[in-house]
Amino acid sequence: MHITGETMLVLVNPDDWVQVYSQEGKLKLRPAITGAMQELHGKHNFQALHGSTHQLYRKIFSALLSPKALESFVPYLLANYQALWKKLECLSADKDSSVVVRNHVRDTQFELMCKVLYGIEKDTEDNTRILEQMRVDFETQEAGLSAPTFTKTFKDAYAATMRNRGIIAEKFLEHLDTMRQTLPSQKVENTVGSALEAVAYALIKDGTADDKDRVD
Repeated sequence: MHITGETMLVLVNPDDWVQVYSQEGKLKLRPAITGAMQELHGKHNFQALHGSTHQLYRKIFSALLSPKALESFVPYLLANYQALWKKLECLSADKDSSVVVRNHVRDTQFELMCKVLYGIEKDTEDNTRILEQMRVDFETQEAGLSAPTFTKTFKDAYAATMRNRGIIAEKFLEHLDTMRQTLPSQKVENTVGSALEAVAYALIKDGTADDKDRVD
């Protein structure tokens, strides 16, 4: 397909997706990102990165989300889905009210995502407050992905994105500082419990923890 003068590859066969993803570097393909998505996700978002930086983070996340790496999260995942099931059972017992199962599943998935990716869970009042704000802001951000950049929907989404980005950046720098302080006294071991910690560990191991562009 040719859109706005550029050649675009559109895949509909799942087998083709596998082939392209395994060779995207060699094929020199670039994902098509809308203006709104580019603005909201930022120039450093994973889809917009190329070359060695893209390969570094792809390797990190591929390892982090492998079945073996996720084994440590199994008790947490299981406990959360068991709690979700019990909650739905209790809510369904009330014959006079309706239950939107999708919303409860979405909220549980959001909490699991924050635990696995950011290491944030409802273990303190502050973290509970942060997660509630992040959940609302992620929904606002999602609504703005397809909105024209001059609309209120997009502007609200951009503000929500900046709030979430600030929270995540603060958590990441905390992990990075902790690992930097560990280096002089002992070898940093990759016993991380979230994606943010895995990225911080990888940057230190790669010797690029002081590279502002990569940290950003």
